[in-house]
Amino acid sequence: MNPLSVEIIFFCLVNGTFIGLFYIVLRIIKTIFCMRKIGEAVLDILFCVVSTVMVFLCAYAVDMGRLRFIQVALQIIGVFSVFLVINPVVTVISNRVNIIFLAISSFVNKKINYATTKFDLKVTKNAKKSDEI
Repeated sequence: MNPLSVEIIFFCLVNGTFIGLFYIVLRIIKTIFCMRKIGEAVLDILFCVVSTVMVFLCAYAVDMGRLRFIQVALQIIGVFSVFLVINPVVTVISNRVNIIFLAISSFVNKKINYATTKFDLKVTKNAKKSDEI
């Protein structure tokens, strides 16, 4: 068991910070693209896999694969520091971007509906055949 050094403490804090940043990026993707249940589940599984790999690599680099409580505590501190500092700003920005995307999509849908009604563009599924035998 190696004694704790400044490098190990810093490495665990940075690892936790990257895990928190990855979670915020996935949260932005969920908010902007209005993910449904399946999309959210896929992104949550992706987050679990990536964070588990990052914690394992940190434990392997620090103490040959043995996970110590101080490593986990420092990573949790790193994650919560990202949530406290960056998360409120990112939430406001992603909600505004989502509103802009919704406005653009409703504008495009209105123009498409107007064009189809004005020019009488109708799509028929089954055309009747007049020459049936």
